[in-house]
Amino acid sequence: MASITIWSRLEPRCRYEDLESGLEARTFDPLWLLARQWQMGEMLGDDAGSPIAANVAVPIAPLDRIASGGASANALAAAAPLEAQVEREGVRPAGAVTDYAQSAEAGLAFVRMLRAASAGSYVAGYVAAYPIAAPADAELAALDPAAARAVRIMAGRAPDGVRLANDLRSSGGKPPATPAVAAADAASVGAVCAAFIAWYAALVEEPLAASGAAAPAESTAWDDTRMEYAFALDASTAATQGAFGAARYTGAPLSWTTFDRSATGLGAAAPAAAPVSRTYVPSPVSFKGMPARRFWELEDAAVDLGDIEAGPADLGRLMLREFALVYGNDWYVVPLMVPAPSVAQIASLTVNDTFGIATNVPHYSQTADGGRWRMFAVTGDVVPHRLLLVPAAARGSSSDPIERVVLMRDEAAMMAWGVERIVTGASGRPVDRSGEIAAAPPTPSAAAARYLLGTEVAAPYVPYVPGTSGGKPRMLRAAFESGGNVVAPRGRLLAAGTAMFQEEFAREGVAIERRYRLARGSDGATHLWLGRRKRIGASAPAAGLSFDDTLES
Repeated sequence: MASITIWSRLEPRCRYEDLESGLEARTFDPLWLLARQWQMGEMLGDDAGSPIAANVAVPIAPLDRIASGGASANALAAAAPLEAQVEREGVRPAGAVTDYAQSAEAGLAFVRMLRAASAGSYVAGYVAAYPIAAPADAELAALDPAAARAVRIMAGRAPDGVRLANDLRSSGGKPPATPAVAAADAASVGAVCAAFIAWYAALVEEPLAASGAAAPAESTAWDDTRMEYAFALDASTAATQGAFGAARYTGAPLSWTTFDRSATGLGAAAPAAAPVSRTYVPSPVSFKGMPARRFWELEDAAVDLGDIEAGPADLGRLMLREFALVYGNDWYVVPLMVPAPSVAQIASLTVNDTFGIATNVPHYSQTADGGRWRMFAVTGDVVPHRLLLVPAAARGSSSDPIERVVLMRDEAAMMAWGVERIVTGASGRPVDRSGEIAAAPPTPSAAAARYLLGTEVAAPYVPYVPGTSGGKPRMLRAAFESGGNVVAPRGRLLAAGTAMFQEEFAREGVAIERRYRLARGSDGATHLWLGRRKRIGASAPAAGLSFDDTLES
């Protein structure tokens, strides 16, 4: 007969419905944990309070002078980016320089201003008085395509805004005699001329010029012998004890690391002002992957300090892990606000803790190691622990290069070349000369000559040969004929013909570019200027120059 059997079984359950016991985090072996703390040295700590106030005495010397190119010091504009004040060069056409795009765009802006002031009846008169003259057919064929198109479109349709602006500036803003303006319209046309001059002057920043003189073609800080910028900053107070100079600025991002201290100041200095005392509330240091302060807080998984593998000799990794796990919560930050541009120095730092104890924190130069750690020190600065803050552009944009030159060596020909890859055409826009470089010069046929003194080189190659200047070895710009014409640079970078240092023609190649740059100043205003940049690592095809060639028949 079938039966039903019933029995009881004990089953262990590893979870409880309530979380109270799990959240208690019980310690079942406190003696072992205490012994472990004693073994790791965690019981050697000193009783100390948390910092609640920091009193800082800071002497601040505002930088308000700038000098470049051996010229006298000028006032430094604190709101404008320092790059703009150093790099800016002349943009307006002067002399025989032609810029059809700038002439037409400025002229069209003047026409729009006239029409907005209900003085459009004078547009034809200004077009006739300041025409964009079309060159002869032979000269027109020699222009770059963009310039030729601009001439065909704008000739006779828009006034030459560059010539008009020059005449208005020379006359102090008074309208020119031609075209004649009726008495009823004199006020409105005069206001248009004044507004046009202001717009034209503020469009692009240029170097400071003497009263009544045109802006220099190059920046006063540009050194043709080095193809770099050189300038210095200083304060009108004696606190700086010398200027801060940047002798090899290449146009790269500008920072305090660009400067070295010079013992010579920029003119006389007034006595230094008294230090400024400020009080701050210290805040704990935080970093990514820092161990959580709360017991049950989930830590950031982006950094796994336990996964750091370090051998006995990897002291850097061991110190990093020890700092993060043991001493990371012992550091505090005191945010010190310093105006730019200036040179600041922490004269004293006193910290008050929760026990009411005031502790004077010495500088690292007064520590036992003799102050060998000088990460943020300026080279050559004899005054310890100073912070140099320059008004550099935080972020900006730049155009495509309107001119690009490559400096290269030619070991086979025992000379060097300045290769013009890109130049600025008569249209004001870049012209690529790669087609001229790629096209090989014609070689005489064997029937014409059995012996060739030397091969021809493409026109973009400007030769430099070793020589002396002032009794010192330099690279001098030479000249030779190509196609019956003397080769001359078409751009601005090599036009000066200054003797350059031999090391500027590096084996890796050096590229120098001219670009328009746009950035905002500390006051929010936009600044547009034309500057240069130098970088190592550029190439160009070989010039193909050879001598004493024998042509086979």
